[in-house]
Amino acid sequence: MSTTQSMQVHLELNLKTLKLPTMLRSYQKISEDAAEEGLSCEQYLYRLTDTEVEKRREHKVRTLIQHAKFPLKKLLSEFKFEEAPSVSRQTFIELAEGHFLADAKNILMYGPPGTGKSHLAMGLARELCIRQKKVIFFTACDLT
Repeated sequence: MSTTQSMQVHLELNLKTLKLPTMLRSYQKISEDAAEEGLSCEQYLYRLTDTEVEKRREHKVRTLIQHAKFPLKKLLSEFKFEEAPSVSRQTFIELAEGHFLADAKNILMYGPPGTGKSHLAMGLARELCIRQKKVIFFTACDLT
């Protein structure tokens, strides 16, 4: 076994030990790309670690969305704000940033049936999951 092969085996063992599966799957391709592009060691390492970080973020968001128990997939971007003039698009854009969470403020949505309350609540909660906030979805009927 050559020194290069030995190093590769040890590198892969280290990546497995450190539980870095995306880096393990990606390091050879990223290494080849880095060599072609003339990247520095730091640039290569950044690109490699960035793939791991992004994959972990995606996994966390998927997990948060699953645990939120949304009954339907509703997105804020799909809500027809123009058909609900009493609902402010800007307000929901600001709420989606999640600042109200740090202030421990509640949001109460009320109104007649069919006005989009559940859609807005699920869309808002999904946006918070994307921002890596833990949420759980339930309606007022679920409280009884």
